[in-house]
Amino acid sequence: MHYQGPPLPSTDLIPCKLDLVPGSSLKAKERKANNGASRRYRVRKRKQEDILNLLDEQEQNIKDISERCDHYKSERDFYRDLLGHYIPLEQLPLRPTTPQDKASTETPTAIIGTKEKMAGSGADKTNEG
Repeated sequence: MHYQGPPLPSTDLIPCKLDLVPGSSLKAKERKANNGASRRYRVRKRKQEDILNLLDEQEQNIKDISERCDHYKSERDFYRDLLGHYIPLEQLPLRPTTPQDKASTETPTAIIGTKEKMAGSGADKTNEG
């Protein structure tokens, strides 16, 4: 509330506005700014958690696919060795070797580094991407 009485005489008095309400407008502005900052933080934190969950799912998918790949490689080697007992390996037609992918050796480190960076400190405001 502000003083709304008759105008004060101009003799040696300095007019000032009094805010008599305990929850002043300054505090209301601070609460409003803090509310906005809290909302932005919660949104940013939710997005960060979603990305970490996605990375966990992708890591699990990579692990599952790698296990399946290893299984089929061992099956291939088993049958090749079994066939080698009956036919000398020199007489078998040459087959291409399993391709080695450069990206597959670099991906786990990149993912782990990204997860550590994202999970490391919530106070960091750097957003690389």
